[in-house]
Amino acid sequence: MNIENLANITIKQAEEKGWGAHPEEIIVSEKIALIHSEISEAYDAYQNNNMNGKDGFFEELSDVLIRTVHLAKIFNLTMEVADVTFPSDISAQIAALHKITSDAFENYRHKKEDEFAKCLSHLINALIKCSKIYEFNLEKEALKKIGCNDSRTWDKNKLNEQLFKTK
Repeated sequence: MNIENLANITIKQAEEKGWGAHPEEIIVSEKIALIHSEISEAYDAYQNNNMNGKDGFFEELSDVLIRTVHLAKIFNLTMEVADVTFPSDISAQIAALHKITSDAFENYRHKKEDEFAKCLSHLINALIKCSKIYEFNLEKEALKKIGCNDSRTWDKNKLNEQLFKTK
């Protein structure tokens, strides 16, 4: 898997969509929360036996990958691909993905840049391991999702106006 290429494509799309391409343009806690929500969505899809296709397990894990490489690229962190030990049970896998994500935030919050980078790399490697366990092409799924995102519009201010509109 070519993580650097995927990160470059992701950051280019983030620039075009206004999702933030530099540290001062994002809120890290929001990005971490989004990664957590994608992990939960992947688990929901798995529990509903929706493995492939829109909102499927594979697509949701690719969302986790996209959001993770996006965050890593914003901070210009080096992502290393390595084989990792990973649980065989889906519940334990999801818990592990959540734990890695939480650890990433804690390290960011405590200004431990090297540990933050290691956690993001570990998350990427755990996702790659999942793709091997469940026999799907994570990079292909991520590129497909990036393609879908090209046609999506996102106006965060408008969303907030709709959500908090008073009568």
